[in-house]
Amino acid sequence: MRSRLAAADKAELMTGFIHNQIHLLVTTTVIEVGVNIPNASLMLIEHA
Repeated sequence: MRSRLAAADKAELMTGFIHNQIHLLVTTTVIEVGVNIPNASLMLIEHA
């Protein structure tokens, strides 16, 4: 399955999240595998 966001848009969102410009990231469970962000303090997965 492919992402609905373009790679450039994804990179922009993740950069904003890393630099605290975006404070909340809501996504599917697939994102948990690739997240390495030291300032992320909580990850909630419903219906895992």
